[in-house]
Amino acid sequence: MTEQELELFYSQLSNKIVELRSNLNLTQQVFADELNISRASIVNIEKKRQRPTIHLLYKISVLAQVEMNYFFDSFNNQNLMDGKISDKIDKKKLNEDEKLMLKNYITKQFISKK
Repeated sequence: MTEQELELFYSQLSNKIVELRSNLNLTQQVFADELNISRASIVNIEKKRQRPTIHLLYKISVLAQVEMNYFFDSFNNQNLMDGKISDKIDKKKLNEDEKLMLKNYITKQFISKK
């Protein structure tokens, strides 16, 4: 996994955690209390400054009554989409900098907004 893919993965995790907390109508403090962690940790995770552990993801999934794969499904779809985009870009014979710039633009504009 590249650094870019890793950042995208954790960004998506953060977004999903925010979404779950919002759907549960919980404040950051109540959410943190339910998970037995500090509110600062929740803030940092939601702002993408801290990465949640697998154990924390499990606790969130239990609290929100979702399957663990909830956190990973979109990333798998992202990888598939990224592969398709890469194939199309490679056929245009762009240089490496142009390819990276185009992939980043497409990801930011169309995939990350889902």
